[in-house]
Amino acid sequence: MEGPYIHSGGFDSWYDQSRTPNPNHDLASIIAYFRPDADPIERQHVASMMYKVFRYCPEQRLTTAQLLQDPSFRAIMEKYGC
Repeated sequence: MEGPYIHSGGFDSWYDQSRTPNPNHDLASIIAYFRPDADPIERQHVASMMYKVFRYCPEQRLTTAQLLQDPSFRAIMEKYGC
């Protein structure tokens, strides 16, 4: 339900449950926008890691041990000599 949130002129559309995601503003496109100089494969690895780590449900998030074994994480670490 939309309506005043904190400010009388503002609406709580951010909480509108009927909204659908904009495919032009997904995580991969945001990474590409802010890091156009990055290699496309590197951007894929970063997006993959972020999708796995930034999860709402803790049970679905990678643990630190799992992240250390994740192929995308390992590829990024290898690229930068870590």
